[in-house]
Amino acid sequence: MAQPLPLERTLETVRWEAEAVGRLLGTHTTPWCASTVPTSHGGGLHAQGVAIVPASLLRSGLGCDRLLSDADVELLATAWTRLHPAA
Repeated sequence: MAQPLPLERTLETVRWEAEAVGRLLGTHTTPWCASTVPTSHGGGLHAQGVAIVPASLLRSGLGCDRLLSDADVELLATAWTRLHPAA
């Protein structure tokens, strides 16, 4: 059986992490990651169910320029209390 390529393993991990966070928080999550490698697709691309966006779009992709709703704040508070940094 062929070994998965490093990128395939990374994409599998990103999908798994998004699903785990979604289950923990009880919400839908979208697996995506930022890349510093330029692509011919200026807005990014999708591979194996993961959105890959240029690092230059990271801020807008995270919605850093918008105001948080009460529901957003509640979700972030839940995440803060349920997610623990790795030791």
